[in-house]
Amino acid sequence: MTVSPGGVTKAITAQNDFTDWMKLRNTGPHYFTMMIWGTFTANVTVQLRHADDSATIVDIGTYTAAIGKEGRVAGGVDIRIGVKTGDYSSGTVNVSLSPMNAIPAP
Repeated sequence: MTVSPGGVTKAITAQNDFTDWMKLRNTGPHYFTMMIWGTFTANVTVQLRHADDSATIVDIGTYTAAIGKEGRVAGGVDIRIGVKTGDYSSGTVNVSLSPMNAIPAP
């Protein structure tokens, strides 16, 4: 796994494998980019947890193909991306989460 300034990247080749949590702790909202690419058969899940309740993890999206997407979340959260148990069949799933420095125009 690669951790860039505030972002995470990982090549996934098995089930139950996720990036480290990307921490978005300051007052939000926070904008981020998400990338999924590669040749794979898997369900890729994006998860979120609140900084004050790290035991409760919520799935906020699931993808089955390559995609590039921007997202927005509240402050005080952590976000990660990966493949849950039972959701991997074959190939390499490349995933990346990166914080955005600028707020996109409406």
